[in-house]
Amino acid sequence: MLAGKVRLLSLSACALLLAVCLAPSLTAGQQTNSAPSAQTSTPTPPSQNPGGFVIRSQVNMVLVDVRVTDKSGRPITDLKREDFKISEDGAPQSITSFSLENIERLETAVDKSGPPPTIDLAKLPPNVPPEQV
Repeated sequence: MLAGKVRLLSLSACALLLAVCLAPSLTAGQQTNSAPSAQTSTPTPPSQNPGGFVIRSQVNMVLVDVRVTDKSGRPITDLKREDFKISEDGAPQSITSFSLENIERLETAVDKSGPPPTIDLAKLPPNVPPEQV
């Protein structure tokens, strides 16, 4: 009996949520001009159209990975954003993001001594949840 009430309550909540989400779109579709206009209407710019939703985005970002070494092939690790200049067709470009990655530290964090560990599924007891493996 309690499970039926919980199911009915969750269905009612879903129906209410659906009605709230769909109500603005249904009322927007019902709004029409009852008087015909003699002039042709021009589209209203987004800044003057408070009811419309307009999202415009333009991003020109290029990620460039750089590895800088000295004459002996050792990495130079004290570089800053100001040490780099980027240009496109001769025009200087701004560097919006800069990070120094310590590749040698990352390489030592990886254990290359052998293959990754494997789990013999046949030796596991039945009904073992994946998070306990």
